[in-house]
Amino acid sequence: MKHIFIVNKISGKKRGLKTVSIIEDIMQKHHYDYEIHITQYPTHAKKIAAKYKKEADVTIYAVGGDGTILEVVNGIEEGIPLGIIPCGSGNDFYRLLGSDNSDLEKIIEDTIDAKTVWIDYGISDRMKFINGTSLGIDALVNYDASSMIRKTVFDKNSAY
Repeated sequence: MKHIFIVNKISGKKRGLKTVSIIEDIMQKHHYDYEIHITQYPTHAKKIAAKYKKEADVTIYAVGGDGTILEVVNGIEEGIPLGIIPCGSGNDFYRLLGSDNSDLEKIIEDTIDAKTVWIDYGISDRMKFINGTSLGIDALVNYDASSMIRKTVFDKNSAY
């Protein structure tokens, strides 16, 4: 099995990019077959994920936040396992699973060794989604809070 890491280099104030060395250390320590792809532009994660087919015996890991997961989910072929390494500013989906995202090394090792669990995803008129979707004021508050987190000194808790 090959492990494919799709890293969003700007997620979580570049936390995703800082995770690359941790991934490399773990993969080399265990002699796993792996590739690391670093996204270069919006929708790049989707294009990278779409290159892999189920027959290739791969697991794809989204290294970033909810936006990275969204892109990978929309590029990945059904039946390919998806691992999530939370490196975004909010990591709402990861937190929804009831997981702690403070120790990245442990998260990476646990995710690689994890049992595959099937989850449902939704489909809107244009794309798949696994987190949630909202309209109206909730969507506006989320948009504004995300902007505040990225562009100012607000942390993720006080922005909301």
